[in-house]
Amino acid sequence: MSWFLNPGMLLFAACGAIPVIIHLFNRQQYKRIAWAAMEFLLAAIKRTQSRLRLENLLLLLARIAIMILLALALAQPLLENNPLAGLESSETHLILVIDNSYSMGLTRAGRPSPLETARGLASEMLGRLDASRGDKVSLIMMSDEPDAVIAEPSMQIDFAKKKVLELELSDYGTSAIRTLPLALAAAKKSTNARKDLILLTDAQRLAWNLEESEKDKFHQMLTELSAVPGMNIRIIDVGAEDTANVAVERVTSADAVIGVNQSYKFSARLHNFGRTESQRYLTWYVDGTKHDAVAVTIGAGEEATVDLNLVLPEAGPHTLTAELDADAVSADNKASLAFDAKQSVQVLLVDGEPSSDTFDDEVIFLRLALNPSMTADERVTLYDIETVRDIVFSETDVRRYDLVIIANLEMIYEENATNLEAYVKAGGGVLFFLGKRINPKGWNDMLYK
Repeated sequence: MSWFLNPGMLLFAACGAIPVIIHLFNRQQYKRIAWAAMEFLLAAIKRTQSRLRLENLLLLLARIAIMILLALALAQPLLENNPLAGLESSETHLILVIDNSYSMGLTRAGRPSPLETARGLASEMLGRLDASRGDKVSLIMMSDEPDAVIAEPSMQIDFAKKKVLELELSDYGTSAIRTLPLALAAAKKSTNARKDLILLTDAQRLAWNLEESEKDKFHQMLTELSAVPGMNIRIIDVGAEDTANVAVERVTSADAVIGVNQSYKFSARLHNFGRTESQRYLTWYVDGTKHDAVAVTIGAGEEATVDLNLVLPEAGPHTLTAELDADAVSADNKASLAFDAKQSVQVLLVDGEPSSDTFDDEVIFLRLALNPSMTADERVTLYDIETVRDIVFSETDVRRYDLVIIANLEMIYEENATNLEAYVKAGGGVLFFLGKRINPKGWNDMLYK
């Protein structure tokens, strides 16, 4: 299969008819006159007439071919089935970009995966390079987190071959806008006369989806690549034309805090990326043990949500996994959610302006919102609240709590700030409520981090 960069130039191929037209217009009708002296000359012409006709025909065909080939050259043909063309010229810098996103692991009966196809093509391209004549290579892995395996133009062609053979799938998606800057950087550092940027990918739409804010940047990047002297850019699609694939995009919880011995709602969001309706089975696993399974039907290009109501009998860390039965792309068939189930959420409430009058108490309404119990010992929510005054806060070990709330505290001392910083780095949560008693300068000096 072939295509042209300038297909309009193919119209000039009609100029191949010009030599024929000139020939036809120049044909003349001669009047025959018998002349005895010409008999000898005519006899000689007849002997060479066949050779002259063949020479004239070849000359005419050559003129026609020149016009047609000139038109084809202006149209700039590109051959899709010859991706290796041009790599045999000397002093070539091959910038090889290989998509190793999870979709490249697509399995097809009796056929290699896109990644295997890309490996084969890449190995063949590298095999045509010769460091002794000045050829160089750069090797870049394309994904959401691209990796320049060989960032600089390098003559280590054998090393590049080894890395290609060792190439494995990543767990990432694909992003062209994150990958092309690495290719542009390699191209700008190249001193080779010819530079071939070859991108081996399964051409997933996700790779080229751009936010509005990214489009100008991407266009500028392509413009800079095209402007690099000697640059040739080719994208080779190693993917399948149409693939049935349903993915588990994410598992979420309807509740921010999950406790024990109560029912909580979890959801798995599925997406059918294929062009036909799909019927699949979704299995739920809790801490690696099968919990439930359900049949799901998803229309072409549609999304679906599968809910699960779950009661956890034990506090502590848990994992919940939603997994679909196998299809052509296995990497996106499951997603997990890790969370801590709480017996209670330990809250330290620092009261910066305590009062004996209930309605003047700085934190009374906040405390009731977190735990609207009738008595101090009763707890009707997951939140177990301990209220301390500002003078006690300095002596309190915040590491014992899941959440620290500081309300209208006049001053944060250095020891408090150091402890809070370590607490937050370790994953603790802190809420600050400002009020009329705070000292702005002291807070800024201690809590600027």
